[in-house]
Amino acid sequence: MKRPILGPVVGLLFFFLITRLNTTQAAVLDTIPPTALCHETYSVFLNSNGIASATAPEFDNGSFDDSSSVHFKVRRFYTNDCYPSTAFDDQTAFCCQETAGDHLLILRVYDVPVPPGMVGVNDFAGHYSDCSVQVTVVDSLKPSCEIQDTVVVSCKTFNPDLSVYGQAISEDNCCVDGIAESVDYSDFDTICIMGMIRRTFTAADCNGNTTVCQQVLAIDYDNTYYVRFPNDLYTTMCDGVYSYGEPILSNENCEQIVVDYQDELFTVIPDACFKIERNWVIYDGCLHDINQPCTTVPNPNPFPDPQNPDNFFGPVISPSGTPFPWKPTLVNINPLDTIPTEYSVFWTSDANCFILQTTSNN
Repeated sequence: MKRPILGPVVGLLFFFLITRLNTTQAAVLDTIPPTALCHETYSVFLNSNGIASATAPEFDNGSFDDSSSVHFKVRRFYTNDCYPSTAFDDQTAFCCQETAGDHLLILRVYDVPVPPGMVGVNDFAGHYSDCSVQVTVVDSLKPSCEIQDTVVVSCKTFNPDLSVYGQAISEDNCCVDGIAESVDYSDFDTICIMGMIRRTFTAADCNGNTTVCQQVLAIDYDNTYYVRFPNDLYTTMCDGVYSYGEPILSNENCEQIVVDYQDELFTVIPDACFKIERNWVIYDGCLHDINQPCTTVPNPNPFPDPQNPDNFFGPVISPSGTPFPWKPTLVNINPLDTIPTEYSVFWTSDANCFILQTTSNN
């Protein structure tokens, strides 16, 4: 009789069970948090809107974990109006009010992935380490400074109150502390009212940054005076005590007019005690150059008879078109002239001086 083949089968089953019972599965758990390394100090710079932002990784200085990659969040240690949250987040922001003093931040380093945005202070316990950073908020942007750079002014309308020519304006990403003005008169003639005045403005912001802008006032000189010369004179008074008249001026603006004369006396004169020929010299002290010639204004004698009253009138010199009573004289200079001369031809705005001879017979 054959025996059943149970022994080998049972043996194989027993070996399989023993082998399975001796096989175990092991799970490796990371219980060591990462090493957090921060920059001890860090500077952030305000932009043109007065804001500075920094992401959490910017504060990292080589944090690591032995078995995994690291991830970062950052939070403010104290809240303020610029950043009212102390939650851990991907980034933080700073504003102008924080330029005074340093600010403490906490960098949290995780050895597990964390979701974007804010996370709780106690989230992911056992999987993070912290380090601190002192952050300095820097405002390196200078304020603006703007004013019209050149203003041309006539001396006759010049106003010594320079503020009428504008004031500098300034803008800043944080705040303007003030604008200081200084004035340079070294190229300005305060008597003749001509030359240049330089106004320098210094705009400063609340963090000590400054910007300079300048305005130049160019004061143009106007030399536009008119002259009415005195009439020739005949008198019967021979004591020499008499007013012979003097030039009259009009349309003066900035000029410093000097009126002078030189007399030549003649004592041997038919039918007269004496004769005086007076040479009037008129000039603007602001422009006169003693080395340059004067404009000679002829004394008109339109009639042959020296006693004709029309020979006595003193001429008026002024620009052509000047209305009465300062209309330029129109007259024959000599009896033989065929056309009259308008005395505007002797007037110029840049004349060095005018000279004319008048006669007085006593």
